[in-house]
Amino acid sequence: MRSDSSLIFFPQQLSQGANNFDVEANTEDLNLGEYTFSAPLSCSIKIERTADRIDVRLDIETAVEFSCSRCGEPMTQEIRASANMTLFPESKKTGSCEEDATDLRFYTEEINLRYMVRDTFLLVLPLAPSCRKDCKGLCPSCGTNLNVSSCDCDKQSIPSPFEELRRMVDG
Repeated sequence: MRSDSSLIFFPQQLSQGANNFDVEANTEDLNLGEYTFSAPLSCSIKIERTADRIDVRLDIETAVEFSCSRCGEPMTQEIRASANMTLFPESKKTGSCEEDATDLRFYTEEINLRYMVRDTFLLVLPLAPSCRKDCKGLCPSCGTNLNVSSCDCDKQSIPSPFEELRRMVDG
């Protein structure tokens, strides 16, 4: 049912009703080489074919290595996400401007889900990964990891990063 790529499907080979696939996506093929994966990018794909309409349900699961945005320590973040997409045959496309303004998606002789997997993965990545909810971060004066030990810096003498802005506003 699939070509060389495990994320390309051929509509004419899909049976009517539910078609289920479990795939490990190649992160290099998805241009995700900048991330370090500590678990495979597993995809559970359900393709429901009803006449010419194709509904795709995608569930992804993996684990990615990051540095904590607060303390800089290495950490692993589990990633889980889901996405849905409905496709219609290209022959049903009328080319009207109204149709182009919608989120309708069309297929020809193949359905390539690589973009769907990549986009779903990228949309759920944390903007500022944190090793734990109560991460104390680093001391702004001496750089000590406050999760490991405390420092002797005078907390009162540390200027606020907004002090200069406050002076500009107060004029």
